[in-house]
Amino acid sequence: MATRERHTSELQYDAHPFKLSIEHVTSQLETSVITGLTKSVAESRRTTHGENKLAGQAGAKWYSVLLKQISNAMILVSVKRQHMPWAY
Repeated sequence: MATRERHTSELQYDAHPFKLSIEHVTSQLETSVITGLTKSVAESRRTTHGENKLAGQAGAKWYSVLLKQISNAMILVSVKRQHMPWAY
C-alpha cells in the first residue's frame, strides 16, 4: 500500500481538538454538526486529502484474540478459582 503523505493544509489547533469546544472545531473544519459537509465539499476534500482509509493490514483474527484472552494469566486464575474452589 502506498503511504499517505501529510499535506501542508492540515489544521493547527491551540490545544488537542478533544479539549476544544464543538463550535471551535466545526468552525476550524468549516462544517456543521447539523448538516455536515455538502457533497461538493466532501468530494473536494477527498480529492485534496485522499480517501479516509487506514493504511496497513487488517486487524487481528478473532481466533488469535480469543486465544490470547484465554491464555491470559488472570483469566486462568479466575477460571481455576470458579471451577476448583477447593484448591484455594
